Amino acid sequence: MAEITTLPSDADLPAVASNVTGEVIDHAEHNHQVRSGSLSGDLTTSVAGTQPGKKGVSGGSTPCNTRPDDRKCRLMGFSERARRVRDGRLAHGQRVAALCSCVSLYHPIGHRATLSFLAELAGPYQRHEQALLDALDALEASRAVWRVEASGYVNSRARQKRLGRHVPPDGDPPRSRMGGHWYAAVPDVSRRAAVHALKLWERDLQPGSANDEVRSIVRCCIATGGRLTAEQLDTVSIRRTQDEAEDVRWPMTLTASATGALRPAVRA
Repeated sequence: MAEITTLPSDADLPAVASNVTGEVIDHAEHNHQVRSGSLSGDLTTSVAGTQPGKKGVSGGSTPCNTRPDDRKCRLMGFSERARRVRDGRLAHGQRVAALCSCVSLYHPIGHRATLSFLAELAGPYQRHEQALLDALDALEASRAVWRVEASGYVNSRARQKRLGRHVPPDGDPPRSRMGGHWYAAVPDVSRRAAVHALKLWERDLQPGSANDEVRSIVRCCIATGGRLTAEQLDTVSIRRTQDEAEDVRWPMTLTASATGALRPAVRA
């Protein structure tokens, strides 16, 4: 079930039997339901209380103008999609579409922000082959770190549950809230990615769509490259871990990553 809580007046619901994809932003563990932060496909708007330009944690429109639309490609895993990116026999546009498809499966700072940050790291991958390959290498490197940390988190939670600790400890947010961090072996890359995503969030911010305190902290984080006062860090920690709306929790999580205060173990 996908509950649509906001829908522009000019948007249409997806047709019956159409295919859509979505990003999980939260869990209702008592009845095993999920909340989707965005849907893409035949539905061209954000859902579940997300804000314009961000599409939940996936991030608005992307710099990709092409995407794989055949059913076979939609069923591929990450590794097979990555192989298509490297396949020199394919047209460059198809390879770019394959990279976008990889990002649809793994986008640690949101779909649009991930693609945009890959362009910052690697160059104009939509036009140049080497930039495309470098972008894929950067994405795979981040995903490899994520997989290691994901495995560690799952094993840790399994041990805790065997000891009867079914609720994560204080300060350990549920996995569904662990987006907003670029996994990297070099911390500075994680900081740059978070600041990059915050710039996109702040640029697309609509008047009145975030409270003054959140906007002020985000702008300070961007201006200082992630250096915040102790008081600001406390505010970020509280707002990130409390049951805040997504339009508050998402930028606060990015801010925590930019300051180095966020080292999540896994992203759902």
